Amino acid sequence: MKNFFTYQIVLCIVLMQPSLFAQTDWKLLKSTYGNQQMLDTLFNIKKIVIKDNKAFVATAWGLGAIKDDKVEWYNWNNTGLTNNNTWAIADMCADKSNNLWCAGVNGLIKYDGNQFTLLTNTNSGLLTNSFTGIACDKNNNIWCTDRGKYIYKIKDATIEVFDVTQINIPFPYIQGSWIQEDTSGNIWYSSGKLLTHYDGEKWIVSDTNFVPFNQTNSLSIVDFYITRNNDYVIATEKQAILLYRNGTWYQYTHENITALPVYEPGVNSINAITEDKDGNILIGIAWWKPDNNPKVLVLDNNIETNSKWSTIDLPPIGTTSENPYCYAPKAIVIDNDNKLWVGTNVEGVLVYNQYPPASAVENEIENTLPIMPNPADDYITIDLKPSAGFEPSEGSAIYIYNTLGEKVLSESIHPMTSSHRMNIESLPKGVYFVKVGNNNSKFVKM
Repeated sequence: MKNFFTYQIVLCIVLMQPSLFAQTDWKLLKSTYGNQQMLDTLFNIKKIVIKDNKAFVATAWGLGAIKDDKVEWYNWNNTGLTNNNTWAIADMCADKSNNLWCAGVNGLIKYDGNQFTLLTNTNSGLLTNSFTGIACDKNNNIWCTDRGKYIYKIKDATIEVFDVTQINIPFPYIQGSWIQEDTSGNIWYSSGKLLTHYDGEKWIVSDTNFVPFNQTNSLSIVDFYITRNNDYVIATEKQAILLYRNGTWYQYTHENITALPVYEPGVNSINAITEDKDGNILIGIAWWKPDNNPKVLVLDNNIETNSKWSTIDLPPIGTTSENPYCYAPKAIVIDNDNKLWVGTNVEGVLVYNQYPPASAVENEIENTLPIMPNPADDYITIDLKPSAGFEPSEGSAIYIYNTLGEKVLSESIHPMTSSHRMNIESLPKGVYFVKVGNNNSKFVKM
């Protein structure tokens, strides 16, 4: 039984059908604007936003707009904003008035679809020019943060300024980065190991023990994301994923999710977080070794019962290095047509035409016991005839395990029975594994 438990733990790491992700199923898009090698590609991508049936791509060298596999390019050459530093974009969002906002190292860029406008400390109420994060709230206010000095709220022509040093964030953690609204209207700001939020009246600093950092996952937040269900997802400096849901923190490292890399400085990193339409969480992982390709991990939304990961390996596309895998997924998003967009740091934008749901998984388990119906709601019937592959001398009990390898149900059976019906009404929804002697199968509880 110990071996079976270990086997089920391995099965927690389930793979997307590899045939779906052959290199031929991916499309690599690059821009062709300009004539300098590093400036004529979608290089060093920071964010992808889907708007007006276009994928807008924020980069360190300008703004790309992709539609029908064609890339338009906006930068200092064709927009009237001629300062090169203006187009080093760190983050981007769309507001509810169909404007695109870019947070850059030389001000905020507003694009209304026709004209680009630059807001700086010389023509607005901004006190600084170099920004790291930007978001739009449900009331169409724009929130942005600089490198740890101020947080700004922009409403029409009015800019409200919050001094970070007056929010009582402990000194080591004043490191302005991401800003985002939750479903209750709170504005969240991540800095160091802390999360700070604005409830409409005041800024509240989370207790220093709120985020469960430890020796394994370091003290630095490198990415922060709030899901539509108000879950907090944190990627740490040392390749750990922290998920806060319904008052509980879930922690993932290479020790319990084999698809997550072991921490090696400069070798690999977690670069992007998003979610799909079903609420599954996508994590971008970069590997900087020839033997490992970058990937996107997908965490099943039903984490309480499944704790299940899927892996999407990105195809080898590298052309600027001898290592074809030496690139990183820096931005990931699912569009309205269920296409998966992956922005890399050096090679452009990868597009997969039909992102598969996380339920489309393939386990290494051998399904030697036919189960009907499957999926099932209240009862399952297990075929135990020798013609179905069952050897009746191998056991007199049926065991059902969840994806964590925990036994959740068991029943005795007669050695010569040809089938067995089991009541599964008490099981939560999810994937389960049936074992009888050396025979095993899986089923889905609806």
